[in-house]
Amino acid sequence: MNIADIDEIVEATELIEQVGEYVIRKFIPSGNYVIIDNIGDFVIIEKEKADHICSIIWTDLAPAEKLN
Repeated sequence: MNIADIDEIVEATELIEQVGEYVIRKFIPSGNYVIIDNIGDFVIIEKEKADHICSIIWTDLAPAEKLN
């Protein structure tokens, strides 16, 4: 999804971190996360799902164990 004006999201969130072209923000009332790229595309990740999503990504990134 792309938004032309992210002011409304910025006002409702606090900055967590910026990584390259991505900004990670957290909604103040709900604790949900929003990741916004430099062209305004964004995804909202529910607080309750964030740990599971991060775990899946980490598992995909982690090197496979070498068998001897």
